[in-house]
Amino acid sequence: MSRPIVAVTILQSVILLAVLVIYPAVSRLTIRSPETATAVAAPAAPRPELLRVPGIPQDYDAWARKMVERGGMEQGKLLPDMAERLLARINKEREAKRLAPLARAPNLGIAAQAHSVDMAVNGYLNAIGPNLWQAQGRVAALDRTFVGDVTEALARTGKEGKGRDRADMLFERLMDRMETMAAILSPQGKLAGVGVAEGDDAFVATVVIANPVATLTTGLPATVRTGQMLAAAVTLSSIGSPKSCSFHDTDHSQDLPEQPVADCRAPAKAGRYHLILHFAGSGRPHTGPMFTVGDGSAP
Repeated sequence: MSRPIVAVTILQSVILLAVLVIYPAVSRLTIRSPETATAVAAPAAPRPELLRVPGIPQDYDAWARKMVERGGMEQGKLLPDMAERLLARINKEREAKRLAPLARAPNLGIAAQAHSVDMAVNGYLNAIGPNLWQAQGRVAALDRTFVGDVTEALARTGKEGKGRDRADMLFERLMDRMETMAAILSPQGKLAGVGVAEGDDAFVATVVIANPVATLTTGLPATVRTGQMLAAAVTLSSIGSPKSCSFHDTDHSQDLPEQPVADCRAPAKAGRYHLILHFAGSGRPHTGPMFTVGDGSAP
């Protein structure tokens, strides 16, 4: 008689275990609402706001100016005093090499600071940002009259080495690489903007250096219609008028054919373009502002 009782007791224990342990686990998997499932399985919240940088000139202009005005953001705080010390260190080195100092240019400063915030928040160190622009595009979006050459030098240093001036450490990083040192010590460099931002685990610096060749008398519109006449917008306040114009298709990295400057018309396809000016007797063309044709979407 005792054996059946033991068997029944064991069976009851197994059933009780299933009810108390296994069923709740299965029920959580099978009857949980989609909202609850999403909440439980959701990944860590993404970093706010600056995951996407505007890719249309007028939007980037407004975004960059606002970002600098408010001092960056929590994960990419701007450090203007450190940027000033870095520029002073750069000019001291240029003076030692018998080169003219780099003069501050407000629009270059905004371009440099906005790019440093972008890099600090998004965790990269590269001249090409998430919107696929390089320094020339960032400057062109902020200055509608600039025609000339733009280079950029980038540096990053960790948060170790307490007691040392971070500006000196960033300067050393700039001078450690041949390409950035060449940009810093370029005899053609005339204007500069410097931005330093503090990220979660590092300080990043952007130095934008420009050699303005000419200035447009009237700023090139940020948005134009397909085929719009641009001849009036490409007159210059220096070095005379260009002999022809052309455009660089930024979305497809393609150069379009030259046009006589008197018949300089915007491209026929919507997209983002740089104005390119060609001068008689000049060895190479010079890049002007970026602009958007049509609705600004990529073709």
